[in-house]
Amino acid sequence: MPEPFTIMALTALGKWVCAHAGAASVSSSTALAVGAATTATAATAAVIGAAVYINHLSRRKVKQWFIERRETIEKPKMIAFTKKTILDGEYKVVQGIFDLDDEKLEDGRIIEYDSIDKDLDDDLDEGDGTIIWQ
Repeated sequence: MPEPFTIMALTALGKWVCAHAGAASVSSSTALAVGAATTATAATAAVIGAAVYINHLSRRKVKQWFIERRETIEKPKMIAFTKKTILDGEYKVVQGIFDLDDEKLEDGRIIEYDSIDKDLDDDLDEGDGTIIWQ
């Protein structure tokens, strides 16, 4: 069982993510689920599945993945996110689509890369490393 502080922090992160995605009023359980998904822990990585390798990660390549999933993203209560995190001791980018109604990750991928666009990297380094795409 996670510590109460961890639960509070994840719930706060989830509420922030939901608010920025236009879902102003969500339950605490939904906020906790969203917060947990966007932290991209090893457990979340296991849910997402296999990693993809991209030599040079660009904003265009990140957006293209979302464009290919536009039909899913445009459904009500979906949040598209990108998160830079450390997995297995290396920086990786987790990209996903989270369903607020079902409180689950609808689709996602882990991106391993050799280099990254400076602008994208700067955006990912702001705050907690999460970008919410709207």
